[in-house]
Amino acid sequence: SHVLSTLKAETEMFEKFYKRLDPKEFTPVAHSDTAASPLDFTQMRSRRRSKSRSTISERLLTLSVHQKIELVLRELDESREEAQRDAENTERVLQSHKATMEESEIRSSEIKKAKYEFERDIGRAAVRSKKGEGINPEKVLRYMEEKMLARVSSYNIHTLTGHFI
Repeated sequence: SHVLSTLKAETEMFEKFYKRLDPKEFTPVAHSDTAASPLDFTQMRSRRRSKSRSTISERLLTLSVHQKIELVLRELDESREEAQRDAENTERVLQSHKATMEESEIRSSEIKKAKYEFERDIGRAAVRSKKGEGINPEKVLRYMEEKMLARVSSYNIHTLTGHFI
């Protein structure tokens, strides 16, 4: 079972490598450390089918230890590069989420501040009113106009200076 799992791992690694391989780079190699020339390979192809032919093709498709090591090193480099790209992408996404959270916190504090100011200036004044008249609409309109003018002038200042909050 250990041998089988090792062979499966080798096969998967070779398949990953082969998928990325340029067809021009692929040349059949003999089992020994010396490579067979393309002419030798075509001559072997043209021979009649025999028992010896299957062993020859098996030898051509087997990788030497040196080739396996090179393949593993290439796969390791590719895996490291992929991990680096993934880490960089993850960092960018994380920074984006952090910026979004900071913007949300700022906006939340602005809303709380506006709510407090509105209740302070308009809401509580209506509660204190002994006549029970409710909120004076003119006072609410004036309050809203002041806040809108303040926001527009703040926007214009930021636009002119080129700094947005």
